Amino acid sequence: MRADSRSAAAAVWCACTLWAVVVWGNVVEVGRGAPEPPHELVMRRTREVLGGTPWLVEAPEGREVRWSGGLLGTAYTLAGAALAFAALGVARRRQRFAALPGERLAPRPGDALTPGRAAQWTHAVDVEATPEDAWPWLPQIGAGRAGWYSYDRIDNGGVPSLDRIDPGLQDLRAGDVVPAYPGAGDAFEALEVDPPRALVLGWPSGSGQRATFALALEPRAGGARLVARLRIDPHALATRGGAEVKVPRWLVRALVGPGHAVMQWRQLEQLERRMRSPAQAPPGSAPGPP
Repeated sequence: MRADSRSAAAAVWCACTLWAVVVWGNVVEVGRGAPEPPHELVMRRTREVLGGTPWLVEAPEGREVRWSGGLLGTAYTLAGAALAFAALGVARRRQRFAALPGERLAPRPGDALTPGRAAQWTHAVDVEATPEDAWPWLPQIGAGRAGWYSYDRIDNGGVPSLDRIDPGLQDLRAGDVVPAYPGAGDAFEALEVDPPRALVLGWPSGSGQRATFALALEPRAGGARLVARLRIDPHALATRGGAEVKVPRWLVRALVGPGHAVMQWRQLEQLERRMRSPAQAPPGSAPGPP
């Protein structure tokens, strides 16, 4: 089993266990005699599970099962259930857009622009289109252009990303500015435009690139593989008094990783959906130059 699958399975297991324990801890048996304390009920039912007895057992004769958690117990239980379902959803999306080991380790266009021990994230998805058919969706990305195909309220001012190929946005060249989001002072720069293989954007700093973002299309049987890679140079991420400040690599990964994953999953999902429907392109549109 791959590491991504193992970690996702562990997250789901922990969430479900938490939910089950909260439920068990807020149910008591009442009736004749004193109610069984919640912790003793949990231990007894745990022993029954380990012994092969289903945990949904009938209460002893003369007793009935009632909920005793009150408002707080109900809130905890609902939160546990929500956490379990959220963990399952995250695990499924992570598995769908996880890059293969070879894809994570292989060098990509733009890697050399952020040398050293850069923080790096790689995601990928299969596309039911050839690289030539899928390529026109890539050079038109950017805020105020076709959008980023992610969560538009966050990175495109609430304007929906285009669901068609715009011929007027296909002539992207190295050195062109690609806005990060509407009204942003900072912007990406197109560093490499290599149709139909790769598009590399960079976030420039005084001494090079703070970060690079590459989208590559690799031919596969029956379509293509869309691979996205973000690299961030911890040495050039922040400045103080005009000088660059080194940020620990682990801190960059911890702060950027979760949010980037959510946005990247959405982008790959939306691009994959559009790329498999080339008929949406208007008449007269054409792929980039060969």
